[in-house]
Amino acid sequence: MTKPSICQDHDESTSEVTINVLLIVNVRNYATDTPIVNVTLEAKFFTPWGSIDVHGSTNETGTIEVPVTTFTLTSGANILPGPSRLSELTLWNNYTVIKINNVFMDEVDYSAEYVINQTSYWNMRIALKTVNSGEKIFIESNIWTLPGKLVKISDYNPILDKKETLTVKPAVKANIEGLTKTPYESYYFLPLNYNITIIPPSTYWYVETEIKSYGIKIDKSTSLINWMYFVAKTYVSKELESLNDELTWFRELGLPLIQEYEEYKAIRSHLERSVNLILLEDYGPALGGIRRSLDRLGNLQSWLSTQRTYSILTAISISLFAYGLASLLPKFVLEEKVGRKTLLIIKIAIYSIFLLILSLTHFSLKIAYAMMISGMFGSSIKGIDVPTTLWGCFLLGTLTYFFLTLISVRKAALTDLSLQLGIRGLKRRVSRTILTLITITVIVSSAIILVNVSIARASRVKEAWPGTEKSGVIIETNILIAPLSEYDINWTRIQEWCEDIGYREEIITLEPQLTRWGILFYGERSSRAEIIAVDPEFLERYYNFSKYVRGVWSEFTKGDNVAIISNNFEAPVGDYVTLGVGEAGTGSWWTRTFGDFKVVGKFDPSSILKLSRIDNKPLFEETSNLVIVPVGSIKDYSMAISEATVIVKKGFDSIDVAKKIAYILGVTTIANSHGLAKKIEWSVEWTVRGFIPYLFPLTIASLMIYITMTSIYEERRKEIMIMATLGLDPKNTFQVFVIEALLLGFMGTLLGFLGSYLLALILSSITGLLGQIWSPISGETGISSYVHWSLPAVLVAMLTGTVMTFLGAYVPASRARGLSLLGRVKRRRLVGEFIIQGDIVSFNLPLRVPVQGVDLLYRFIRENIGKFKSSLIDPHSVKGEIRRDGTFTVSFIGREPGRSMFIPCEIKSIRDGDSLIPVVEFPARYRSYERVRRILRTLEEYMIGFASWKDMQRKMKIIREAPKRRKTPEEILIEVKEVIERIKEDSKRIKFLESRKSQLSEAIYEEFRQKYLKRIEEETNKIRTLAIGLES
Repeated sequence: MTKPSICQDHDESTSEVTINVLLIVNVRNYATDTPIVNVTLEAKFFTPWGSIDVHGSTNETGTIEVPVTTFTLTSGANILPGPSRLSELTLWNNYTVIKINNVFMDEVDYSAEYVINQTSYWNMRIALKTVNSGEKIFIESNIWTLPGKLVKISDYNPILDKKETLTVKPAVKANIEGLTKTPYESYYFLPLNYNITIIPPSTYWYVETEIKSYGIKIDKSTSLINWMYFVAKTYVSKELESLNDELTWFRELGLPLIQEYEEYKAIRSHLERSVNLILLEDYGPALGGIRRSLDRLGNLQSWLSTQRTYSILTAISISLFAYGLASLLPKFVLEEKVGRKTLLIIKIAIYSIFLLILSLTHFSLKIAYAMMISGMFGSSIKGIDVPTTLWGCFLLGTLTYFFLTLISVRKAALTDLSLQLGIRGLKRRVSRTILTLITITVIVSSAIILVNVSIARASRVKEAWPGTEKSGVIIETNILIAPLSEYDINWTRIQEWCEDIGYREEIITLEPQLTRWGILFYGERSSRAEIIAVDPEFLERYYNFSKYVRGVWSEFTKGDNVAIISNNFEAPVGDYVTLGVGEAGTGSWWTRTFGDFKVVGKFDPSSILKLSRIDNKPLFEETSNLVIVPVGSIKDYSMAISEATVIVKKGFDSIDVAKKIAYILGVTTIANSHGLAKKIEWSVEWTVRGFIPYLFPLTIASLMIYITMTSIYEERRKEIMIMATLGLDPKNTFQVFVIEALLLGFMGTLLGFLGSYLLALILSSITGLLGQIWSPISGETGISSYVHWSLPAVLVAMLTGTVMTFLGAYVPASRARGLSLLGRVKRRRLVGEFIIQGDIVSFNLPLRVPVQGVDLLYRFIRENIGKFKSSLIDPHSVKGEIRRDGTFTVSFIGREPGRSMFIPCEIKSIRDGDSLIPVVEFPARYRSYERVRRILRTLEEYMIGFASWKDMQRKMKIIREAPKRRKTPEEILIEVKEVIERIKEDSKRIKFLESRKSQLSEAIYEEFRQKYLKRIEEETNKIRTLAIGLES
């Protein structure tokens, strides 16, 4: 310990002075500022003269005076003592410390604990006041206190579902064994009539809603501070307000969400009921209700978020539909009558008009516009007016038009040609095209009206089985997560459809890090027991339970400590047993008792096992160790309501009642009516209405397109064959036919979707006008008229008008592709060219090379195998070697996709005299695989180019070693003759094309004619170049 510093003046007249150091502890009442007499305390101080331990009681002035040390000091010297600090403090007589000197306990960090009549503080570093009065130095510790009271604080967080470590300054957490409390509460020693602040942990980064501090003042009547209620109330209010704002936002943008708003009201009612249960200290059911409600709340919030996504996708789909109709309609009607600029203006006008009408009337576009503009300007938009709608319409239309124009720039020329051919093909038979188009339009419109794909959020029947003749509802709940409460029972009892209700309580067998089981104590023996609390009157009224009991049934009354036990237990009727619960945690277990219960009856387990609930399931599943007690006899947090049976009044449907209970309480219900039991749960499911009537127009659309495309195929059969002779690829033939069919389907889809929407909008306006004249019409009529024109409707329209059109045109298009294949050389099958020797198949490649060229051939084969795609040959598997005898081998592995097979192959050079012949070998079991044949055909094509490759290698070598050699006149003349022959061949093709001009369309004739003329021009330019070289 450092000693105080002394500064001494050197003066001959100085003398020594004795200094006494005293520690003064004053204990005063903070409220009255009066001394507290005869209070015992212990404290530990650290001073510059050492540590001081104090133990004693205050005098009549509330003071304890303790001498610290005595030392001499030369007169005239100044003492500079270091700071003194209070480290530990213990007070008796139920006092709490409010302030020490000028430091409030709220402002410092310390550790503290309260046991009976004793409050202890440690880990403090509170500086004390030091006063130098000449011959005495006083170290003063002024302690202000208040009388305290032991109070429970519900410190369980209902949102995070865990117990919290709260900071409750200046209160002290109590550590007293034997106090009755639940797992959701802790005892604290709090000062009376003083404002305390409950501060939650600050690590709430995973919770969106911040949990604020909670201030309160207690008096002598306070026994509980319900912090759990404060947290639940704050969080629930915030979440419900946010959800209500979200629903209001959707409603103001035109989407009513009636079902979702009803669900919001049910969730709000359930949450408020659960929060009130916390206020009533019914924590288990309250937490269960909060869990259920927050789960449903999260699902509803997720659905609303999904609704935003649906709205954006619907807006994009509708914009694409409008663009497609605006692009095709002018081309189909006016392409040959007006110029390109006029077509472009008409296209933009049609696109703008459709998009503007939809923007002003469709809620999905309004929602999308509100989200776009909110994202751009960073502020929320709660409503959308006409100028904002026009701005959003302009933004969406511009982006869509720019993006699609950008894509169209990169489209292939053949695709554009196929599109033009499709439009001209449809114009050849205008009446047939219009009839088909009208049919598809009507079918698409009817499909949109008939089929409604939506998400249903409702109570639904999940399971059914034979029940009993008694009409009623069983309420089942997951007792481990969300048990029922008496609040729920009382709410059910006062409903108009409830004739009677009975319920049962069971032990909550499993909680986080805790397992429970029932125990029956009799004498020195204990047995495991299934303890169930029932309603005696309900059990007797509907199950005549007394006839199964041997004993005094009349004493089995609600709220009394009596029990009916199984014959398997030894206790006789009239004796007493002790019931309790066993609990096991992390590595240890213990028991708690519920009290002594008088045995008023016993029963045969086999007879009780025959009793059935109203849904025909066993009343008690396990009866061998069953102990039945009346409800209300065990008041312990480990017991909770697990099941309730509702007898429904006549005139009410049990299924409707069960659905209502499942919806409001968020639990599983079983409805029994007319001998059939049905399990009902609240769920979120996709629903498709009108699908069966939808199949009929779907089939009509497919047949209509099939008939139309078949007739087109028959009409253009000769034309297709001529185009195939001129070089039209089968793939392009198929593409021309499919595009023509898709044009019909897409046009019909666009007209059906947009046209039906506009028609429904007009009819809705007329209906609303007539309703105002004659009779009031519900405000939902105008909205529901276009509810179906959403993203699912877009998908239904696409399936009906486009996908089924493609399927209907696939067979005729495939037949047209077959015609294009008639004039082509069939691909060799290679089967007859295989040489099979045992398990190996050999195939000779069409190449013979002198032995001296083995290096070139090896390099050539390795180089060409590297050209194969990795889907055909594994590039990492290619290996090879050249032997001294002038032969080589190159091995690789072929792949067969879809079968996960690897085919080992090898190319060997076989000597035949002075020549080498490359031979491919592979296992015989793979000879029928098309992938192997494809590799062999490709290798054949590569081998044909060996001579030119070899010449190229030699030329490259010559270029590196010698200057380039000029061509001789003879070589130039030979090349000229070859060019002239190619010009003659192209001239013959032009003459053949001229002879078939009447059978071909204008576009096809012009395409091939320009192709051949261009090639003749290129060859003519080559002759001129060669002539200049011959002259030089």
